Amino acid sequence: MITSIQGMHAWLLQRLTAVFMLVCFVVAALYFLLSPPQSYEEWRTVVTATPVALALALFFIAVSLHAWIGLRDIIIDYVHRFSLRILVLSLIFIVLFGQTLWLFLVLIKAMHPMTTLL
Repeated sequence: MITSIQGMHAWLLQRLTAVFMLVCFVVAALYFLLSPPQSYEEWRTVVTATPVALALALFFIAVSLHAWIGLRDIIIDYVHRFSLRILVLSLIFIVLFGQTLWLFLVLIKAMHPMTTLL
């Protein structure tokens, strides 16, 4: 778990991830408003393009980091029993890490359909 990110570093990282996610959202919204893919194959071609897949992976890393910092701060502030705090933080970490790993597996599978992962 990322436990060494505290204070100003956590605040700055959360703001940077928020700005990155906002930029990604605006770019994606403009792209899909101006030229939306009309079929599954067009969607797949867009999502599996290397720059888009990389941006999507970075987006989900940013979402996970942003959520981790926010939820960690809330748990630290409101869960006072240490053992319960560690349990809740561990569960949150597992869920966030799992969703990010799942996205990577989906992207890899989409980019290389013959790959047998899981």
